[in-house]
Order: sequence, then C-alpha cells, then structure tokens
Amino acid sequence: MPNARAGGGAVPEPETNGTLCFGGCAHGLKEQAVSVAWSRTAKDRFTMQLRVPKTAWMASDGPHPLANGTYRIGIQCVGVQIRGCGLAPSEASTTLRLTAIGRQHCTTKSCGRIVLSSGTVSPGQEVRFHGWAPLSEIIGSPFPYSIVLVPGKLYSSALIAPHSPYPQIGQVQQNFDGTFRGSLRLPAALPGAVQVTSGTYTLALQGFFSQPSFTAVTFAPVQIRVRPAEPWSALGALRPLRATWSADLSGATPVADPADRSHLAYCQNGVIHFSPNAGHTWSVVPVAGAVELSATTNYHLTPSPNAPSQVSCASVMLEPGHPDTLYASFWASNPKFGMPPVFQVGYVTTDLGQTWHAVSVPEGYSAGGFAGFQTAGMDVLAIFERQAGSSGHWQYTIEATPDGVTDWQQATFACPPIGPCLRFGPSPSQIGGMGAAYPQPVEWSGDGGKTWTSPIWPAQVLLNQGPSEMVALSSSEALLVSGSSQYAVRLTTDGGKTWRYIALPPTPGGQNGAMSLTDAMILPSGALLAQDPNNQSWIMLAPEAKRWCAVSALPSAVFSQPTAIGNHLWYIPMASGNPQTPASIPLQDMVCGQ
Repeated sequence: MPNARAGGGAVPEPETNGTLCFGGCAHGLKEQAVSVAWSRTAKDRFTMQLRVPKTAWMASDGPHPLANGTYRIGIQCVGVQIRGCGLAPSEASTTLRLTAIGRQHCTTKSCGRIVLSSGTVSPGQEVRFHGWAPLSEIIGSPFPYSIVLVPGKLYSSALIAPHSPYPQIGQVQQNFDGTFRGSLRLPAALPGAVQVTSGTYTLALQGFFSQPSFTAVTFAPVQIRVRPAEPWSALGALRPLRATWSADLSGATPVADPADRSHLAYCQNGVIHFSPNAGHTWSVVPVAGAVELSATTNYHLTPSPNAPSQVSCASVMLEPGHPDTLYASFWASNPKFGMPPVFQVGYVTTDLGQTWHAVSVPEGYSAGGFAGFQTAGMDVLAIFERQAGSSGHWQYTIEATPDGVTDWQQATFACPPIGPCLRFGPSPSQIGGMGAAYPQPVEWSGDGGKTWTSPIWPAQVLLNQGPSEMVALSSSEALLVSGSSQYAVRLTTDGGKTWRYIALPPTPGGQNGAMSLTDAMILPSGALLAQDPNNQSWIMLAPEAKRWCAVSALPSAVFSQPTAIGNHLWYIPMASGNPQTPASIPLQDMVCGQ
C-alpha cells in the first residue's frame, strides 16, 4: 500500500497517536494507533501517515469496493483525548483522489470467499483454508475476522446482519491485500453445549462494527459436510495398563505412595493429612515450617484459593519407600511486587513436617520457575521451567535427590515402564490472575525418552478445566480424558504423535456427552465414569456401550476428583458445603444400577 500524508491544525497536546479514516469515519476504513508527529516550530501543526488501501473494505453498512474517485480522509482522537472519541465524527478531514484502480472482485452483493482443503470433516479434525475478504480495520495490521459455524445452509452470498452473533470457532488474520490462509479444528460442540452432529453446516466470516450501532456482519458463506466422529462403542473392550493424572493445583485429591499404596496423603485446611494404613487413621503434617522458611526468601507462601485464610499446599507427593518424606508445592508471591502473579514453589520434609527444606534451584533458573513434582520409578523429580518454546518444545530442567534434602542432581524423564512413551510435562510455574488457563503440556518421545515434544493437538491440557487423565492401553495406544473440555475423550494409536476425537453418546438427561463431564475418569475396568451435567449424579459408560448407565455407589457431592488407588476408588465427600475425611468404595461396586 502506498503512503499519503495528512496534516492540519489542532490543539498541541503531547498525544503520540490517533486514528485515520479512509472514506470517512462513519463507514470508512479506520487505521488506529497511527503515530502523530507534532511540529517543533508550529505547536498547532502535526503530521500523520495514512496507509492507502489497495483493496475493498467492510463496514456496518456492507462492503465498499475500491474504485477510481475522490475519498474523504477523516481524523479522530488527535489532540485532547476524550473518552469515546472514536465514536464521534471526524475532528478534521481532507480529500484524496485515487486513479488507476484495477478491477475489484468485490461488489455489494458478493464480497469475500473461503476455500476449504476438504468439504467433509469430522469433529476434532483440522480444516485448512485460504481466501480473501475486504479489510475491516487496521491496528498495526488488519484486524482479524471471526470464523463462525452455522447449522444448515446460508444460501445468500450477500452480507447478513443478524440480531445476535453466530457461534465463533476461530479467526482469520489477513494480509494488507485482504488475502488470508490458516486452519481451524472442527469443534465437538458449539457454545451452549449444542452438539455438532453429522449433516450440513455453513462456515462464514463475521466482523463486528460499533458505528452507527453495534452490528455483527456475516458474509462469505461456504458449505461444509460434517460426518460423525468415531464413537466410544467402536473402541471395543478396553484394558487399561496404567493411568497418569495431570497436575492437581489444589492438592485435594488423595495420592498414594507408588511403593506402598496404603500410604496416602492430601492437602487441606492449612495442613497435609497423612495416613499410614489405607485411610483407617489420619495424622496431621504441619506446614508452618515451610511458611517460616519462605519468609526468608523472595517468595512468601500465600493462602490457598480453597482456604483463603490458611496456607495449604497446592500438591503433595510421597517418596517411594520413605513414608516420613513428603514433597509439597505451595503458591507464593514476591512481597516486593505483590499479586498477581503467584508462583509455584517446592518444599520437602523428611520428618512428617517437623522441619522443611526448599528444593534446590538449578543454575539458570529461579525458585519461581518451579513447575511441580513427578515420580519416575523410586525417584521424585523436581521440574523447573523457563517458558514455553516454539514448535511444541518447552524449556525446562529436571533434578532429583537421594535423600530429599541435599545433593540435588540433574535428571531426565524416562519412558514409563508400560505403555507408550507418553507423559504430562511441567505444570504451570506461575499464574497471572483470575481466568488464567493453567496449561500443562502433553509430551511424547519417539526416541526412547531422549527427547520430548508436544503433539500439534492436543499440545496441552488446561488445568482450569479440571484434571485430565492419560490412560495407556498398549505400547502405542492411549486415551486422554479431559471431561470439561469439549473433546472429552481423545485416542492415540501412534504413541502420542497424533490424536483423534472419540464421540460420546448423549448423557441420560439429553445433554451432549462431550461437554461438562466433570470428574471424568477411566476405571480399571475400562469404563468411563463421570458426573451427569444435568443433576450431578454419577453415570458410567462401559466398554463398547452405546448408552450411559446410572451408578449410585458414589455420593453426588464430592470435593475432589475420584481416583483409583489399589482396588478402591478414593474421593473426598462433601457435607453442608464442607469437605470431609476421604472415603473409598471397592472398585467392584462400581457397576450399573449400584
């Protein structure tokens, strides 16, 4: 695009940017955050550079093809800044005449197109696309359009201005000539838990405009045929080999010593609860020593979101073979800067909480980069991360200690002893505030654990949607269960390199089974257990089943994610809104109708 200059008189305020409107500010193409250069000699003079478009633009009244002729250039939000100045008329204007404009592929009846790589897809599959659309606004670069998915057919190629916007499933980022290229993943459900079933749908572009009143303009429709995803019943008889959970950032789920399943622990109410005898009795492991130690560092332990008046651990782990040793992570803040963010920090006790020690920080990292504990055989690993890297690679290091206190040495992730070489990566080392996604990567290795990388999809799970479970089925097959994700169940058959969505039948209440299946997990029998989103009762989907069945063995009110330990299903019940002592149910009792 060529550049043109616009200048004029204005109150000489030290504002550094403003808005230019090509074709007027009512329905023209706006370019915001344009630099304003004030004259050093004439305080009422300024200069701005306008990016002259070379293609059509879209406004609330429809597309505006670019043609030979004279265009009004408006100026907004220059000089004295007034709230809502972008909604007001131009503060100043001039004109610009364009010549030698070639033929435009945009009319008021048809403007924009989307070309799909495939016209038939299943939920969970990636759809590549390219196309062209008129520009809508420029803020450094063209402002993106939303991609919407509409059940049925939109026959008209003209723009549609609906009373309410259509469901958005992605975005397109244009070049300055209006062209775009990208991809999206077909959702399993639309907002409002509307299942994407087989049939004909329409993909289209949608833009939002605030003048003269809020308008959502939809255009460039293209039809797409949705075929059903592979159903749960087609998986056949499932025989889980092992199960691994994503990070638990509340510490509320009971965990067991991998070497002795009768040793249990969990975080709650400012202490750690420990049982040496499979939950028959519980003792308290104090965390006051960790709180006092943290006061001598740059990261002071802060109260848990689940117990705002008390410092509770975010996670706890028992060291195999050493029942007096517990590894715990806590949330902390830097008192110099306050919250947010909050940082995860690691501590260890070898005497059931009488004394605490901070986890050694490896060179090149900080205590605030601690990213959780994991077990590998008889070792507890401490992970520290820098940041998520490009191409699915995360920058982190791992260390372990033989005695829980000293001599921390660099360690590595090893392939699990059974199943694919597949695992969860580091948990979030910090959380920026309310609404944060809490990502934890999914990682697989194709070289026996020497290197680890994240698949293209799912590259990570979001812990704010609840815990996820990774279940190995064979040396190359595994399920990823993320109940609160729209893709509640995903399957890999190549060791974690690629995944596909597995469709679930509707829950008994009629709602789509792919949405809001809280506390979902695979039982050792291969059945999928979850809570019905309609009434919080427990339901189960047996292997090869086409319908859910009711399970009454579990109470509807639970505080933590149920988890299988040994031959029991453990959970923390709720009573009068408060968490109680952990309870368990024999796995053999988890059957339909009971």
